[in-house]
Amino acid sequence: MDKTRILQAAKAQLRATFQKLDRASRDTRAAATNSETRAEDKYDTRSIEENYLADGQALQAQTILEAIATLDAFHPPALAPGDPVTLGAFVELAMERRGDRCFFLLTPAGGGEEVALNGREITLITPETPLARQLLGRRVGATIADPPATLRAVS
Repeated sequence: MDKTRILQAAKAQLRATFQKLDRASRDTRAAATNSETRAEDKYDTRSIEENYLADGQALQAQTILEAIATLDAFHPPALAPGDPVTLGAFVELAMERRGDRCFFLLTPAGGGEEVALNGREITLITPETPLARQLLGRRVGATIADPPATLRAVS
């Protein structure tokens, strides 16, 4: 699997999410300062609530920008099929309960982002996640407990 293409697709999705959040933050901030949202009495908190929401959206947008920058600087290593799972590994898991296969790319940022490529759904996971902690250092054929799965491929 071409890790570079996975990362490019993930960064494109993150950029689109950033643009939506940035626009929403600006619109929300504008609504908070609009004359229509001025407090009518001491119990009217619409403007304060709008500002809190805009702050949260701006913080999410900033976090996404940082993830994009981290992924821009990240160059996953080429791994042989027998190598242990490490940061930058593309991993295939055979899920025992569902009987299907799941695909993951271990990255330093962008965890949870899902990319569709070559008919596969690939999820980015970061080393801090419980799944990544179970996978790191394992080799093909190893099993993990939660979710019950067998490591089928590493590249």
